[in-house]
Amino acid sequence: MHADMAEILTPKAVRRLILTVTIGLEERELHGLKFEMEHAFAQLEISHNLLDQKYRRSLWLGHGCPIAGLSGDDGEQQCSGVKEDGVPRHIPLDFLRDPILQLEEELAKMKLTESGVRIPGLNDDAIQFTQKGI
Repeated sequence: MHADMAEILTPKAVRRLILTVTIGLEERELHGLKFEMEHAFAQLEISHNLLDQKYRRSLWLGHGCPIAGLSGDDGEQQCSGVKEDGVPRHIPLDFLRDPILQLEEELAKMKLTESGVRIPGLNDDAIQFTQKGI
């Protein structure tokens, strides 16, 4: 799927499309079309939520911290960010509630810092975090 299409096919965008398409139709046509569009919207929203949950769980389980640092009781998906030797890898993350872009950025910083790659402005704070033991 084209990157622009991913932005267009959000549940909010589909709801706007429903309103735009239904303007000017006769009542009978409007009722049938609106029903079909609402059903499609509901399916899209369910799919979007399932993909979001699967992606977050995949990030949580596969980001590289030991299982001991992960907290998953009561349906949570958190990581303290501390290695088994007590050295911090990243700030504490909540994979269920933190914005996905923030999670991806923090994990990228962690990987870059651990690999010794320094990108000015991107992983400076991650390096300071690791060096200070915060």
